[in-house]
Amino acid sequence: MKEIKTTFSDKMKSANAKWRIESSKQEKQNTADFMIEFETLAMKANIDKLYTIFLLKKNMRQDIIKIILGYPPIAVLETLNVKITKSRLSFFLFSFLIFIFLLIYFLLFYF
Repeated sequence: MKEIKTTFSDKMKSANAKWRIESSKQEKQNTADFMIEFETLAMKANIDKLYTIFLLKKNMRQDIIKIILGYPPIAVLETLNVKITKSRLSFFLFSFLIFIFLLIYFLLFYF
């Protein structure tokens, strides 16, 4: 009998957490506080990551979601950084070759 009560109680806690996470909205709540509460409810509700992300996008303030989604993925930033580094290196090598060419030209025709 005790097992049935424990199992029933655990399922009720999970169902209650799922209902709370589906119905909660951030509104004017601090973002950090909302995230802590949201993560706690997500663990208690025992829902998968994809549905958790869906609920987070749905329940969090839209201005914050737009800011987060407005940043490019990290892979894009790393690729851009590599391209900029290669571009700077190419510019440096090109400048160095021009300098060498001008130095040789100056040495040949002025001495």
